[in-house]
Amino acid sequence: MSEKSRREQRLNGSATPQNIAQEFADVVRHLMRAATSANPQDAVLKATIKMEYVAELLGRSEEAITWHRLFSDTAEVIQRRLPEVHAEDDYIQAAMCGVKYFTEYNCSDSAAVGRASQRLDDFKRAIKWAEEAREARIGKIRRRK
Repeated sequence: MSEKSRREQRLNGSATPQNIAQEFADVVRHLMRAATSANPQDAVLKATIKMEYVAELLGRSEEAITWHRLFSDTAEVIQRRLPEVHAEDDYIQAAMCGVKYFTEYNCSDSAAVGRASQRLDDFKRAIKWAEEAREARIGKIRRRK
């Protein structure tokens, strides 16, 4: 079997809705990195390369995939990657609040200012809770010694 045939076979086998959502999740992650970077070019390049692959997979998929399904499946893929319950959950929750604030801060609709203000309050509160939980864990460990 030639290299081209193996590549075709690999691409066709990867053109499932679940795999496409997994690949598109990487595009979203690269774009999030680009949006929060002082020098976004590397992340933009990675997102571009990955999106070209996603487009190729979409074209090969035997099953029609709507944008709604792709976006819904991708959000699910990202959410599944969230950690199981452990000590850093509070920081993950704070980071998620920070992403919500960042997103609303960048919106241009007329209600965005109000939403951004609320999200900033949520973010500050989440950071405070994460720090308090961390201090409580440290205090518990020190008391055991």
